[in-house]
Amino acid sequence: MVSDLCLNIVGCASPSFFLRCRRQGGERGKVQVPIILLGKYSLLAYIVQIALLQALVRGLRRLDLPTDRLLIALIATTVLTWLVVQAVDRLRRKSVTFNRAYQAVFA
Repeated sequence: MVSDLCLNIVGCASPSFFLRCRRQGGERGKVQVPIILLGKYSLLAYIVQIALLQALVRGLRRLDLPTDRLLIALIATTVLTWLVVQAVDRLRRKSVTFNRAYQAVFA
C-alpha cells in the first residue's frame, strides 16, 4: 500500500510542478502556453489524471515492477492527461456541438 500512497502524492505534486514552471518561465513561451492550456482545462485535467492514475495503478500491479511503477505511472499520466487536454481544446474549437456539451458539463 506504500506504492499507492506514493502514486497519490505524485498525482497531487504534478499540478505544483506545472505551476512552478509557469512562474519561472517568464513571458509566454514554450513552457507557458501548455501550462496556460492546462489551467484553462484544470478541472478536466484533474478528473482525467485521477482516472488515469487509478487505471495505471491497477494495470501496473499485474506487472512485477516495484521500483519502476511510480516513474511509469507519472510519465504515462502526464503524457496522457496532456493529450486529452489538447484533444478537447481542438474539438471545442472545431465543433460547436462539442463545445456546447463541454460547457454544459464544466461551465
